[in-house]
Amino acid sequence: MKRQSLAYFGVAVLAGWLALPLAGEELDNAGFKDARNAANAGGAESADQAGFEALHYLAEVSLSTHSNTSFNSRAGLGALHVFPETITNLRALSSFAGVRDGEIQLTWTAPLSSKSTGTVDAYILKRSLSEINSQTDFQNATEITQGIAPQAPGNTETFLAGSLTPRTTYHIRLESLDQAAAASFMSNASSAPAAAVPPGAVTNLSALTGSSPATIDLTWTAPGDDEYQGSIVGGLYRIDYSTEIDHTFDVRTTWQVELSTGVAPGENQAYTLTNLLEGNTYYIRIWTRDELSDNW
Repeated sequence: MKRQSLAYFGVAVLAGWLALPLAGEELDNAGFKDARNAANAGGAESADQAGFEALHYLAEVSLSTHSNTSFNSRAGLGALHVFPETITNLRALSSFAGVRDGEIQLTWTAPLSSKSTGTVDAYILKRSLSEINSQTDFQNATEITQGIAPQAPGNTETFLAGSLTPRTTYHIRLESLDQAAAASFMSNASSAPAAAVPPGAVTNLSALTGSSPATIDLTWTAPGDDEYQGSIVGGLYRIDYSTEIDHTFDVRTTWQVELSTGVAPGENQAYTLTNLLEGNTYYIRIWTRDELSDNW
């Protein structure tokens, strides 16, 4: 059987009021129905078809195939449905103001709907641990739950994808839907690792000579899980100290005290260093880690 293919960019064709395949897909002869009867009857029914509204446009549609021995042609009155504009500037970021663990910020420009002007009706966002290179990949990817109310074309859309696994790279694409639920082509691909935000630095560490010999009392205010936000659960403090003014402090190699902690930001903390050399000046530093390994 000879087969024909349509390649309308961003356009779906409805011939005889039956939807044909999208751009680049093939259809056989049975899939194309001549609409001449409706046209010969005056075409009045064409404007009254259910779902045929201002988003659709009438056009003459023809298909032809040829070989060395034969030529076939079909023509008819069809309806064209223009898809929403394709989004081409999707951007995924894991470093931005106020970021929390397991978040990726997505931005893109709101597209035109099916008309030359107008706002799209909704977005479909998908994520995957592997690249999304085809429509099949997009269909099989995990949908990102969101309730975005699309803005007017040209405005910047911003969405925060959360509850992701920190340090894991996610590949993301999106489509937009018009009022007739027709989807655009996939957006450009963008990817980023979900954020792994360390606790903030302790900024008010205080060291005073202890009430007992050879001790120093330390006090400080707890930071948060993500800089200065959120409670730390399953975290650690590490403390290093030395009598040498040029001592090299390194949280991974030179620490001398390790303390487990679960604390809310802003809580007062205290610890006493013991068995010190009396009469010596000590230089002291403290670090904080959250539940993520090596996230100091």
